[in-house]
Amino acid sequence: MRKEATLEQWKELYELCGKLKELKPWEEFWDMDLLVICPEGRKKPYFCSVMGKVGSCYGISVYKGYEGLQDFEMLASTEGGGPSSEYAMFEQTNLTCYWGDREEVPQPQKNIIKNLGLKFRGRGQWPFFLSFKRRFSPYTPDADEVEELNVVYKGLNALLNDFKEHKPAVDYANGEFLWYIYQGPEKGWRQEIHGLPDEAGREYPIVELEDEILKKKLQKKPLIDGELQMDFVYLNGSVREDGYDRPVNPLAFLVVDASSGMVVTVDLLGPDEDEIDSVLNFFVQFIEQYGRIRTVRARNPWVFSALQDLCEYCRIELKAGDMPELDEAVNHMKEYFDGRP
Repeated sequence: MRKEATLEQWKELYELCGKLKELKPWEEFWDMDLLVICPEGRKKPYFCSVMGKVGSCYGISVYKGYEGLQDFEMLASTEGGGPSSEYAMFEQTNLTCYWGDREEVPQPQKNIIKNLGLKFRGRGQWPFFLSFKRRFSPYTPDADEVEELNVVYKGLNALLNDFKEHKPAVDYANGEFLWYIYQGPEKGWRQEIHGLPDEAGREYPIVELEDEILKKKLQKKPLIDGELQMDFVYLNGSVREDGYDRPVNPLAFLVVDASSGMVVTVDLLGPDEDEIDSVLNFFVQFIEQYGRIRTVRARNPWVFSALQDLCEYCRIELKAGDMPELDEAVNHMKEYFDGRP
């Protein structure tokens, strides 16, 4: 059950947020220069990414624990041929503050700002907060999340003030990061400079079909020319479903015939449905009906996780790379859902 933050919690958050803005961390750090906060009473570190070094879209994203760090690493990997940036953005879990325009502020937060008697004027001067969770639409943080931001922002403010005073040399290019660790009321904060833990990388399982009879049956199917392009696509929508305290962002498993650009299948997954099951169920049925397609192209790690063993067994080429035909189909599909001609 969702619990809303109190006005006192929001008041503290806006005060801490205002102090962060005054410190202008985007003048010192790039978005990849993670600042690691280890607050009192919290078992997991928080990894903070500062946006705005290039002069636009000022903000701070907070990733909790090593699971959050893995989300950040996935978002960073989109520049190297990984999943699409839009997929990675909606697949992660974090708490983000942006400074934007008044019309960007969610209505519940406009009400909070009014009730607190706060004033923000000008474009790019309005702070607003979004809670990102995979399979769901970005939403206003609840009570626990607001309190979490308050705890992290206290540490982040302390780190930035200390950084401005002492200017520690952090070699981000060679894997160093700035850690700020709370030791208790008497000792206060301790600064450390070292790398990130080995847990940063996310591993995906390689799935093997356990039905040997089915595998042999699929292996004997005729080889057919062609290429299927597969991907998971967030539709960037907002759908209310029973049993969830925030809107669902629909996730679609999409398959396109590369030669014709025609959509072969669209499977909408619920918040609790498994990606691997969706991919395997489709591909097994496809081979049974049509034969072993010569090539499958993908960029999402869940597709490779589901199909790597089966494609190798059936001598189907599983390739990574750009998929312009699928991207065009995605654009048409989103135009349809948006109601545009």
